[in-house]
Amino acid sequence: MQLFEIKKTVEAIAVTDKKRIREVIEENPDKVYLIIDNSDRNIWLYSGKSSGIPEQIIGVNLQKEMKVQLRGFYHIENLNSLDKEDKNYKRIMSAKVKKDGRATEIKKESVPEEESELTDTQKEIKMGIEASRVRETCVHKGVQPKIAIVDLMNLETPEGYKQHMSIIGNGIYIKGTEIEKFLTENKRTQKMKRIGELPNGFFFLEDVSTRLVVKRGKVECIDLLKKKDEKLGVGKPLVPLFFKEKLHRDGDINILMQSFEEPEHKEEATPESAE
Repeated sequence: MQLFEIKKTVEAIAVTDKKRIREVIEENPDKVYLIIDNSDRNIWLYSGKSSGIPEQIIGVNLQKEMKVQLRGFYHIENLNSLDKEDKNYKRIMSAKVKKDGRATEIKKESVPEEESELTDTQKEIKMGIEASRVRETCVHKGVQPKIAIVDLMNLETPEGYKQHMSIIGNGIYIKGTEIEKFLTENKRTQKMKRIGELPNGFFFLEDVSTRLVVKRGKVECIDLLKKKDEKLGVGKPLVPLFFKEKLHRDGDINILMQSFEEPEHKEEATPESAE
């Protein structure tokens, strides 16, 4: 079976390791994969137990794109929905990764063969259908993504949180760094990157805080935030630190116990008693 790793750059990159699928998946629990079963004509989506929501959503969208690449003769399936004792699950997991197959990598510059063969008129019709679907799945109709992105970038992220992803219209965005090349220097800038569209389904986001950006009575953006990892302050040890060697030497416990005893009371000598 062919195996493709889902990237945040909205790409599906072929895995060439000649291992069993189970081995690759267990070594990378934070990854999302597409598994192409050419014998049964299925495109399986598998999300690792530690994988992020953005990668999972990208995987759903690229799974559909992979079906277009294979001319629609393949079925879309979710491997996570199968029981681990299921025969099909065991068969897929025990299969070896094959480099050769019908499916090819999905990269930014790649265009599905089916789409490249369309005439200009057919492309316009296709774009019109897709635009109508976009309007149906928008969080709020009438939102202008470009303006919403500018408004979002001008907002400060709450202290102690980091941005996970944002939903604007029907699009899903993540914050990324781009390098702009100038004559004398390279400049890094923060930009919002669109990674895909809202897929059908139910998504439970654990340990995620929601921030709503409302403008003129409309929900312009749903911003999803996660808490930053807490770090220890400088100079705050969790265990006692002893640097003097004498504190590590063995001693007599009796001497230590005697130090806690009250000293015996002795009467002071007076001139009369001295006579």
